[in-house]
Amino acid sequence: TLAKDDLATLINYTDLLQSHGIIIEAFGQEQIRITAVPVYAKNVNFTDLLHDFLRWISEEQTTAQAEVFKKVTEKLHAQLACKAAVKAGDVLTMEKMQELVATLEKTENRHACPHGRPTQWLLDTYEIEKRFKRIA
Repeated sequence: TLAKDDLATLINYTDLLQSHGIIIEAFGQEQIRITAVPVYAKNVNFTDLLHDFLRWISEEQTTAQAEVFKKVTEKLHAQLACKAAVKAGDVLTMEKMQELVATLEKTENRHACPHGRPTQWLLDTYEIEKRFKRIA
């Protein structure tokens, strides 16, 4: 359920959402129905995501339409990637772990996540020995 203005705004951006695999349609005067989402994001809370999406659009009100699309798309990419990402505590098979590492190696910016957090570190033997308390 959304305010009428928010519903109208979302309907104006259905093509952008659809290009990311999110299919919405008006459902009554103040509601939308989400009929499709990307499989990799099946566990994402799309109610929260769409409220974030509306906030991003409102933050760019004074920007040209093409620039709004660009900025909102970047934020949507980052948010979907983050929400669909493997999190600490997730149980993974060895096959899934190997697949993730192989995919990471093919990624253009494999040294950081979309938020800028590092995805890998290079430790020399001294640092490893020190962390395992083999040396002082």
